Amino acid sequence: MKKSRVLMSLVSLTATGSLVVVACSSDDQAGSSPTPQVDAGGNQDSGGTSACGDGVVGAGEKCDTKIAAGKTGACPTVAACDDDDPCTVNAVSGAACSAVCDYSAKVTATTTGKDQCCPAGATAATDSDCSANCGNGKVDTGETCDTKITSGTGACQTSCTDDGDPCTTETLVTADPCNPRCTKATITTAKDGDQCCPSGATAANDSDCSASCGNGTVEAGEDCDETSDACQNCKWVPTAFRFTSLTVAEPRLTFGDGTPQGCSDITIAVNLLINNSFNDDKNGLADGGPDGKADLSFLLVARPLDQTGSRGTGEFLSKAICDAPTPSTTCAPDPGTTGQASAVTNQSTGACLTPNPDYFGTPDASVAVPNTPTAGAAGCFASAGRKLDLTISGIPLTFETARISAEWDANPATGMTNGVIEAFMSTAQAKAIILPPDTPLVGGQPLSTLLRGTSENTCVGVDDQRLGPDGTTMGYWFYFNFEAQKVAWTGN
Repeated sequence: MKKSRVLMSLVSLTATGSLVVVACSSDDQAGSSPTPQVDAGGNQDSGGTSACGDGVVGAGEKCDTKIAAGKTGACPTVAACDDDDPCTVNAVSGAACSAVCDYSAKVTATTTGKDQCCPAGATAATDSDCSANCGNGKVDTGETCDTKITSGTGACQTSCTDDGDPCTTETLVTADPCNPRCTKATITTAKDGDQCCPSGATAANDSDCSASCGNGTVEAGEDCDETSDACQNCKWVPTAFRFTSLTVAEPRLTFGDGTPQGCSDITIAVNLLINNSFNDDKNGLADGGPDGKADLSFLLVARPLDQTGSRGTGEFLSKAICDAPTPSTTCAPDPGTTGQASAVTNQSTGACLTPNPDYFGTPDASVAVPNTPTAGAAGCFASAGRKLDLTISGIPLTFETARISAEWDANPATGMTNGVIEAFMSTAQAKAIILPPDTPLVGGQPLSTLLRGTSENTCVGVDDQRLGPDGTTMGYWFYFNFEAQKVAWTGN
């Protein structure tokens, strides 16, 4: 009875994490983590790599060479770059999808022919387009003003009135100084910080644009922007999988009296308590009675469920609110649980995660052997290593690195099978974690009291400590086997 009470404090996991699903082909190596296309603003592409010539004005592009001339987003030509000012040279600067109209060059004075421009500073003697009478202080026939008149009637305008539209530019054309005029041009090039969102631009390539669901570009605040069952209102449709079992395979949890004969392996008892909690409704109310919810629920929520592609994100939640009885249930997010992201790789062949035999001693099949998820007809996945914080019965635990892997049972999946969680905790961390004072037999003592090989553990003759991923830190590799089933999900 005392042993069971010692283990009860190891049952109610409340950790959180999240997984970003990324696909690889059957030729990719296990553990590689290709990532979805992401623009400079942190917006993820809805599925695929954006590139010049794909027909979409993506992040960092000014136009796209595949868009037909005359259409929004088409790359400019010299002929299209006409600002209606005969004193500027119409040109294009930049290449391919970075091309923009350039009017920085000015027409020079010439007496050979007429080009409708009398450049600044030119006269009738230096340019054929300059009036011989312009500048004589009188408004002659064919003139609207005279440059020598500085104010009042007959003075030439020196600026244009702003129409208040940030997407137009007003330019004073002085090709004929005594007949100046204002022209208005519509801004067509995306540019950050000019208060204009031109036609065809999006928040992905112009900071002046607001996100707009339905424009085909994934922008800030959107998960996706496409027409499909997986994307609704620019948010991925979530699919949730609830763990139906969780088994500690390694390391063994033990305590004893300091002799080999007095060492007790309590791992099986821990597993029994954990798995009962997945289906039980014995706790929850203030008086410790049933509350209509499963006592323990871990979930993986995919947004969307994409077993072979590279779209979307998901969250691995080890605390959720799920109706009892289980496994047929409806689950909702726990308000106090926050997800953490890590990349995940899908595979269509081979093992997605192979437990390292150097991380533990000889497995005991009577307790559990770490699973090796291997791709079947529906494939498998494995997450990249990342730090993972867990809370077990109020005890904060930190794993320096953790990976999650499982086989999909079908496509589309209705569950995950042969799953395994591989996580490393340093010995120093195990020694720093203090068990609650009311824990039977080991209350107030470090967690390392239950792990073989530390000075606090009284079982002699076996040391489960191994080197961590950095090759120098000693600690314990934990392996948890699991299964999961698709459930109804009421969260976003």
